[in-house]
Amino acid sequence: MRSPSRVSSKSKLAEALGISRPTLYAFMRLGDSPPARNGYWKVAEWRQFVTRKKDSVKASEREQLQILCLKIKAEREQHELDLARGNIEKEIEQKYCDLICRDHEILSSELRRMVTELSPRFQGMSAREICKLWRERLDESFRKFLHAFETDQKPEHATQPAQPKKIIQFGAKKIAAAVG
Repeated sequence: MRSPSRVSSKSKLAEALGISRPTLYAFMRLGDSPPARNGYWKVAEWRQFVTRKKDSVKASEREQLQILCLKIKAEREQHELDLARGNIEKEIEQKYCDLICRDHEILSSELRRMVTELSPRFQGMSAREICKLWRERLDESFRKFLHAFETDQKPEHATQPAQPKKIIQFGAKKIAAAVG
């Protein structure tokens, strides 16, 4: 059962926090305890307050465990707040930007290397032979890029089998267009 977001009495506040009323009163005696607003106490504010001030009030072992439980609930609420604010998405976006940049470097270095590797080999070849060699080397470069990208994308906990990908080889598009 979910705890209410605000309560109208100290007894209900103590119950929502999972601590005894005497312990709640001890926390209320601290100078900076959250005040009631319009006759209501906000449970989330009190959870954070009790977690922050847990060492300021002497509590029984049971109540110390309950305060620890409050701390965990406050951390969960903070996590949900971070999700709502988009902090998690920003971290994920940064991770994938870094991966894409790294994979882009792999592809660009492969393409630059092709110029120096293939130029001497082109001497004395026909246009058709040059085109064939160029395509083979491009296909190999794109496969390396795709392999690097796919290995970066492997989830740690796969829940579903991967869907088969429809890949058209570089250059096969022209053949398909000419046939169709």
